[in-house]
Amino acid sequence: MKRILFAINQMPGGGAERVLLTVLQQLDRSQFEIELFLLVNEGVYIKEVPGDVTIHYLLPSLKDIRNPILRLYHRIKRSIVKRLLKIAPSSIRLFTKLPHTYDIGVSFCEGLNALLFVGMRNHFKTIVSWIHIDIRKHRFGISLPQWEKILQSYNKVVFVSNDAKNAFQSLYPSFDHSKLLCLYNPIDCDSIKRMSKEPLQKESEDSYTIISVGRLSPQKRFDRLIRIQKRLTDNGFNTKLLILGEGKRKEPLKQLITELKMEKHVTMMPFQKNPYNWMQSANLFVLPSDFEGLPLVISEAMLLELPIIATRTVGTAELLENGKYGLIVDICEDALYDGIVSFLKDPNIPRSYQKRLAENQGNFIFDSSVKKIESFFLSLT
Repeated sequence: MKRILFAINQMPGGGAERVLLTVLQQLDRSQFEIELFLLVNEGVYIKEVPGDVTIHYLLPSLKDIRNPILRLYHRIKRSIVKRLLKIAPSSIRLFTKLPHTYDIGVSFCEGLNALLFVGMRNHFKTIVSWIHIDIRKHRFGISLPQWEKILQSYNKVVFVSNDAKNAFQSLYPSFDHSKLLCLYNPIDCDSIKRMSKEPLQKESEDSYTIISVGRLSPQKRFDRLIRIQKRLTDNGFNTKLLILGEGKRKEPLKQLITELKMEKHVTMMPFQKNPYNWMQSANLFVLPSDFEGLPLVISEAMLLELPIIATRTVGTAELLENGKYGLIVDICEDALYDGIVSFLKDPNIPRSYQKRLAENQGNFIFDSSVKKIESFFLSLT
C-alpha cells in the first residue's frame, strides 16, 4: 500500500482539476491511500472529491468568512504567505502540519503548491511534478529560473503531452531528461457519454450553435470568439455562441458582449456540473486559446464526436493528430473566423471530421482509465 499526497492550488472548474478528480476517484484503493492538499480551500470541485480522501489546506476560502475584519486579516495573510513561500519554501512549516510521512508527493499542477514538497521534503520518499501547460508561455507567480531550480529537486516530472515535454526541454536544455516522461490525461469515457444523454432544458432554436467551454482566464481568449460572433452576425450567418465557464475574465467578457451589442447572439453560462449535454446539443466546438498543454475539453469533444476547430497550441495538434480529427488554425481571430465560415458554407467538412471521430472511437491517444498512472506510481521507489 502506497500513501500518496496530491497537491494543487485550489479546485476551480478547470481541466487539470477535472483530471485530478478522475484520478482521485479511480485509483485502486487496495494499492493506494490518498490524501489531498490545497493551497487555498476553495473551488467548485471540492464537493466532488471522494469521501475517503482527506483534504488538508494551507489557507481558508475567503467566501466562508463573513466577518469583514477577519476576512481582511486572512486576505493580508494570504498575500504574505504566498510571497514568503516564493522566498523561503521551508517557511510552509510555519503555517501547516502534515499528519504523517508519504511514499509519494504529487504537485498535480504548476504553481505555488509545488513549494509544499520542497519546503517539507523530509515528509516524502519521492516527489513528482505534473505539468499541464506550455511552460514557455504560462505565468504562475514563479520566475522561469526559480521554476527550473524547484523542479530539479523533484524525482520525476510528468507532462500531459509530448508537445508540452518538448517545450520544456527547449526552455531548459540542460535539465536531466531522465526525469521527464509523458502520461496522457485519463478520460472517464462512460461517464461523459452517459451525462451527454441527460435531458437538457433549453428552447429549441434554428440557429447554428457554436460552443466553447473552459475557465474564463486570459489565455483562453473567449474575447476572440465574441468578436468572431459579431463578424458572423454582421455577415448574415445565423449563429449563436455559447460559453460555459467561470473565472476572473467573466465581467470583462460580459462588458465586451454589451459593447458589441451581442446580447441576443452570445450566451455566457456559469460552471456546469454537466457540460456534456450542452456540448452534445451544439453544432460546433471551438477552442480559441493562446496556449494549452493537452486541452481536456478537446478530448471530451472528440469523445462526443463534435466537429472541432482549435488554435494551434501545444497539445492540440497531438490530440487531433495533426488535423485528422478536427481543423487546426493559426492563433488569431482571422484564422478562426475563416475556419468557422468554411464549416458553415460547406457542411460536408464538419461531417467528414465527425465520420472519422465515430470510426476511431477507442483509438485516440488519451486513456480511458488511470491504469498507466497507477503503474507509474507503483514503479516509484
